[in-house]
Amino acid sequence: MTVLVGYSPQESGQAALELGAVLARSLDEPLLVATVAVLPVPLIESDVDSEYARLIRQWAGRSLDHARPLVPPDLDVRFEVVEGSSIAAGLTAAADGHDASVIVLGSSPKGLIGRITLGSVIESLAHGSHRPLALAPRGYVAASDDRIERLTVLFSDADSIASMLEPAHTYAARMDVPVRFTSFIVRPFKREFGFIEPEADDLVVDAWAARMRSELSALVQETVGVDGLADRLVIGDGLTFSEAAGTVHWRDSDLVLVGPASRAPLARVFLGSRASKIVRAVPVPVVLLPNED
Repeated sequence: MTVLVGYSPQESGQAALELGAVLARSLDEPLLVATVAVLPVPLIESDVDSEYARLIRQWAGRSLDHARPLVPPDLDVRFEVVEGSSIAAGLTAAADGHDASVIVLGSSPKGLIGRITLGSVIESLAHGSHRPLALAPRGYVAASDDRIERLTVLFSDADSIASMLEPAHTYAARMDVPVRFTSFIVRPFKREFGFIEPEADDLVVDAWAARMRSELSALVQETVGVDGLADRLVIGDGLTFSEAAGTVHWRDSDLVLVGPASRAPLARVFLGSRASKIVRAVPVPVVLLPNED
């Protein structure tokens, strides 16, 4: 299998290359760095179209020349120009052709530094790919010998945690890293008006959060059972997903697993509103797992 990086000479491509190198080293897999030459399908046999295609392929080749010196020397790496009617289509074809274990992309440059913002290519692959999709936060940088050192499985209910036990075990075993299970409690906003005293409102919200924490702990204990994957259970707590994620301790060497938010057969990976907010909130790389149905 191969770690496939979708590369462009822009900022997002740099971050994807950094994360791709870390994943290739952690998974002990070769690295494929691919740039997509987006060409109309089918091409019309004309001098104008032929010249256009030549220029696009030439640009793609120059992009890969820019990437070559950026890859650490300890990796087994290949560089390839792939063609497709879109970037997502080209990367999907390359992933299928090279049996990619994961497709790696960088965050849209429109988002915050250190966070993931879903651009059009990510959205297209997230809803259509049958392979895991790894996303690097904007500005992600890794040292030349970095590896993933801990896996965080984000879950919200019994179905989500149960569906992720097998991939979590596989990733953890291949990378030889510990696993922790994490969930977020997003507190309801307190009422600003009304007849209830603020202290009473605090008690209600705190009691709700305590009950949620207890239920999530019991869920992990019941679902994970004797498998022993839950080295730690960590629950973030806040008024927003970003605030809840901020209460959780993160390392630069962390990797987060997020499962599909829907089992609908029309989408391989379906990012519901909750999953999208989680992806945008965490400050470390994220792997979106596909729907296998």
